[in-house]
Amino acid sequence: MAGKELTYKKYNLDIYDPFDVTGPYQMPIIHRCDTVPDILIGFNEAISSKCYN
Repeated sequence: MAGKELTYKKYNLDIYDPFDVTGPYQMPIIHRCDTVPDILIGFNEAISSKCYN
């Protein structure tokens, strides 16, 4: 995989929609989501967690 493709995948730029932005800085709009996950892991615990899902 080429360097540009790796960057796109790493930063999830493939899901960026340039037409779904707002404001002078063209920030992506975060839409409401009603999905509630079964399990949550704190950010500080994520690196040492054995749960990869």
